[in-house]
Amino acid sequence: MVTWLVHPVGEADLGLDSRPDARAARGDRDGESVASRVARLHQVIAGGAPAEVTRLLVEGAWHDESGDAGRRPPLAAALDALGSAGGGPVTLVLLGTQQSPPHPRDTHAVAQVLAEAVRACTPMLPVDVGQVRVAVASGQTESAVIEALHTAMAHDPQPGDVGAVTWASGPSALALAAVTAVVQAGLRWSLVELPAGRPARLVDPLDQLGVDPVVALLVRWRMFPALAALTSSEPPLVRLDAVQRQVVDGMAQRWHDGYQALSASALRGLVLDALVRRDGTAGVAARRYVEARYAQMHAAERAADGAARDLLAWAENAGGEKPRRTLGHRVEYLRSRAAADALGPEAQRPSALWLLDKPVQELIEIGKASHSLSPPRPNQLQHAYRALAGDDEDTTALHRVGLPSVPVGSPLSVFAVWIAGLSGAANRPSVGQQLLADGLGGLVRDHLDVDGHERAVDLHALVLGIGDSVGEAEKQRQELFAVPKPSVLAHLRADHAALPDLSLPGANDAAAHIVASHVPPGADALVLVPTGRKDAVLPLVRALRRIGAERGIPLFLREMSTTPGRPAGVHLWPALVGGDLPLLVAARESVHALELDAAWRLLAATSVASTLGARCHRLATAFACRAPDSAQGWPAELPAPSPDRRDRTVGMMADRLRLVRHAHQAVVAHGAAAGDDVRLLVLGACAVEVSVGQVDNDVPGRRAQPNFRDGLERIAAGAPRNRATQAARVLLVLNEARDRAPVTHGQHPDPNAAVQRATADLAAKWGESARALRARLVDVATLLDAAVDAAEHLHPTRHDILAAGLIYQHELVATNLAAEIFRRQR
Repeated sequence: MVTWLVHPVGEADLGLDSRPDARAARGDRDGESVASRVARLHQVIAGGAPAEVTRLLVEGAWHDESGDAGRRPPLAAALDALGSAGGGPVTLVLLGTQQSPPHPRDTHAVAQVLAEAVRACTPMLPVDVGQVRVAVASGQTESAVIEALHTAMAHDPQPGDVGAVTWASGPSALALAAVTAVVQAGLRWSLVELPAGRPARLVDPLDQLGVDPVVALLVRWRMFPALAALTSSEPPLVRLDAVQRQVVDGMAQRWHDGYQALSASALRGLVLDALVRRDGTAGVAARRYVEARYAQMHAAERAADGAARDLLAWAENAGGEKPRRTLGHRVEYLRSRAAADALGPEAQRPSALWLLDKPVQELIEIGKASHSLSPPRPNQLQHAYRALAGDDEDTTALHRVGLPSVPVGSPLSVFAVWIAGLSGAANRPSVGQQLLADGLGGLVRDHLDVDGHERAVDLHALVLGIGDSVGEAEKQRQELFAVPKPSVLAHLRADHAALPDLSLPGANDAAAHIVASHVPPGADALVLVPTGRKDAVLPLVRALRRIGAERGIPLFLREMSTTPGRPAGVHLWPALVGGDLPLLVAARESVHALELDAAWRLLAATSVASTLGARCHRLATAFACRAPDSAQGWPAELPAPSPDRRDRTVGMMADRLRLVRHAHQAVVAHGAAAGDDVRLLVLGACAVEVSVGQVDNDVPGRRAQPNFRDGLERIAAGAPRNRATQAARVLLVLNEARDRAPVTHGQHPDPNAAVQRATADLAAKWGESARALRARLVDVATLLDAAVDAAEHLHPTRHDILAAGLIYQHELVATNLAAEIFRRQR
């Protein structure tokens, strides 16, 4: 086993105190002291005096006019820590910078001379340094550091190797980026901490969490069936005690009960779970819940007052007009009558007040959007949550058994925190102002899926001060309100607080408590800006990591921008929350369930976002047939945009159905429950509808339901033995079975019964020629098989322009996900 020690070099490695006041005291404005000591070390090495090299490198005893820092140099202390920890040989990677144009504080020369010094005195070091490599970054940006380290480390790390990064040596930004590079190299990592006045030590930030972050994240995303499956596998992939498992199993069963519409409470739970994940399938059960909840409320009123009228039933045929079959039409009619004061006292009953309120209207709109697989908009969610308001039995049950209890219904929010340094240049925006200027960061917006939405997310900022920077913290807090807010921001709250003297006993715990007390209960993302004193950043990192792990919240790192006019990058520092394994596991479960919007949002907060996350996002877009005219955003292997849109719309109908069938076959192989059958039956019908709905549609996401049914019914009325006639009839059965499914409008909890009844009713309409259809379509599996063949006949797949279909895209994402998970579990 080899330990890869990544050490960001700095002035302190040459025995110099790097604090600004120390530099000023020795008259060092442009790095003269550094250049002088680099030259002296080169001279000593050339003189062939290993003992003298060791005295300078290890002891920091320079004895010149620049003075000594008075402590062991960071590189020597890091090597001491590795020696004390035992283990095998060390590959040392010295990280320096060389900017363009050159900067006086560039450290590439320091890295080069330290590499020569280590080679010169290797036998005298406390560890076996087998190799020394130098990584020179073109700047202090995350991307530059990672590129340099990837080049220096090449593909050499082997299974079983471990990584270590020196903390408090060089700028914090370099150390944080180095951790990301080590994680991406597949190495389990530790930090070499250099506490003031105490020996360096090797610490594993992933130990002593006391909570399984996979459990926390799955609970936060309300993925109870996935969590139940992980706990029941052999061996269990996550561990719950017997009482916790009973609660989780109950919530997973409620998910299946919701798809079978067995109760209003089960439907409520199903809708709530789906809204939290904000997938394109989120609204499938929304309208059925509205009907069930209204019926429940009306039944209670009817029991107390036999004269209470069922307004939904009355609205269907009221006014002598054409029957209002859909829930939306009936509620719209009732709202118009209530506005005209034509409902009388019935309008003041609790059931009517709830049914006709704005939140229920938004919930119905979310249900309509499920036909086009459109995720709910952020500004719809708050209304929808109010429609679902009531005793949150889930939170109570989870809290009772010691599982994370995450509040549902709070606005999307980001918690950002940083430590104020001493006052900087007058013309330089503060950290908070920079954060607002770049709209919180692209990856944060991706994870929340708020790009293109206005006033969609709240920002809670905490500016920390320590020592002389407490006043600067208050100043930066005030400055946040002096700049325009980005359009995506709804509300801004900013606080400031003072950190204790971190040299005092218990100070780290006190700092963690200060941070935790300011994180809002419903925070969806944590953003750390690693500014200020390095000894204060690490306690902050630990506190945020614990909060993220306990609550299932990803922690993002916003690098400091060092290039004028260049926005700072925001990325996930995956290891801070126990690795991005929880996010990957949740994404895997979402991919298997074809909740592809949820999957790509989860992947947006992982270290594989730029590749796997983007591929999953393109898969979600293609499956839901969004933006078929766009040259980007779809997998490259799929057909290119065409003037008539047909290659990407109806031309891919069969391919979309094949993916649904593929998912159904997978759940059947693992023992599908009725809830799985219902979900994929509905999803299959949606796949047909989105394929047809976008052919002549100039408004993305808008349905084309009349054209969809009318076109198929015209074909279905043709000659009975005509293959096109039979194909159109199968697709109409699929659509009718969707409407008969228990989670939409049907009354029977068995999805196979919905298929049989839909087939029987339509066959009766088509006459004797449809008898064979009744014998053929007997359950969800046979209907999906037939639907694939029907779509292929009516709209043949052009394999000449379809290099690799959606199943291939899906399997590619799933396979790569499995590989990433394996890497983190090995």
